Amino acid sequence: MKNPKSEALSVEKEDLIKNLTDKKSNDTLLKIKSQAEESQKQFRAIFENSKDAIGISKDGKSVMCNQSFVYLFGYNDQSEFIGTSVLGQFPAKEHNKIKSYIKKRNAGEEVPNLYVTTGKRKNGVEFPIEVNIGSYKLNNENYTVAIIRDITQRIQAEELFRESSFRYETLLTNTSDGVMTMTPDGKIIEANDSLAKIHGYSVEEILKMNISDLGIPEIKQTNAEKISLILSGKALRFETKHYHKDGHILTFEVSACRIVIGDKIHIMGFERNITEQKQAEKALKLNEEKFRKAFLANPDPVILNRFNDGMCVSINKGFTHILEYREDEAIGKSSSDATIWNNEEDSEKVKQDLRIYGFIENFETKFRSKSGKIIDGLLSASLIELEGVLHIVNIIKDISSRKQIEKELM
Repeated sequence: MKNPKSEALSVEKEDLIKNLTDKKSNDTLLKIKSQAEESQKQFRAIFENSKDAIGISKDGKSVMCNQSFVYLFGYNDQSEFIGTSVLGQFPAKEHNKIKSYIKKRNAGEEVPNLYVTTGKRKNGVEFPIEVNIGSYKLNNENYTVAIIRDITQRIQAEELFRESSFRYETLLTNTSDGVMTMTPDGKIIEANDSLAKIHGYSVEEILKMNISDLGIPEIKQTNAEKISLILSGKALRFETKHYHKDGHILTFEVSACRIVIGDKIHIMGFERNITEQKQAEKALKLNEEKFRKAFLANPDPVILNRFNDGMCVSINKGFTHILEYREDEAIGKSSSDATIWNNEEDSEKVKQDLRIYGFIENFETKFRSKSGKIIDGLLSASLIELEGVLHIVNIIKDISSRKQIEKELM
């Protein structure tokens, strides 16, 4: 026989469990609904505030887009897109490709998810774009999400990079100067043909070397100091000496600076071989020293003066001894200030012959000393260029004694 009290308790228990279960289900549903709403808010926030243009389409027709999409294609409002074909955002030349992608995607075939193509704005202007495609299903219908970026600046940057790379390669290939890139510890990682040939190596051999392998021992310490300065950010120009492969020493004028490749610091150097120039400068200095000694030691009067105005630049002791002018009385004076010519017509004839022939030899004329003494002389003169200015080197041989003897014998 059933106990009425027990049956009542059982019913109450079942009702309690059912109520708890229903409450739990309702709480779960509310939580799910809240999460869904929050997720939708986040999606909407991302969708509306994305700097990328985002468009959603179904069966090739636009159903939704964000404001960036509107701006990108030059429209005023997204209502101008809704319900229109996505082909409106592409020039006619791209239509077949876009149609093919849509058809294949709807058929479940594989198509590119990321590609570069050409977009078209409302005003008809075409521009390069990158399209990133995704898809989702809602209420058993397929939707396509397109994230579109204007890559005009990227294309321009890539073009500039290509042009820069071409110019750099052209420079490396055609310059007669040596060009190299090295690591902070001196390892040569890039070199042009000119650098290798100047040193007598192949490029392959140079790329196995350290800059210290080329430098002569006497300058290795100063080179290390220069590298340290360059790495600190200073661009330097200096002279250095390297060994040629055969052992002889070369002199270079170097320009070097710090560069960054990726995230690594390197040193780029341009080397100009000035060995022959230095040898020529040394030979010139030697000749100048020889000329100076010959100029000063010559017992005959020697005067160096400018061609255009006759201003005296230098005289020797022979000039002072015979023509009686000291340096302070002659140097800086023009021929009109302290003339040594007894006959100005002879002076003009000498200038004319120098202008035509560049030199004269043993031109006989008379000179006047500071005290007025008349001196018979043979003049030899030639034009030389000093620092881009024409000068005359005049050597006067005193033949007064010889002329006196000849006069006595007549």
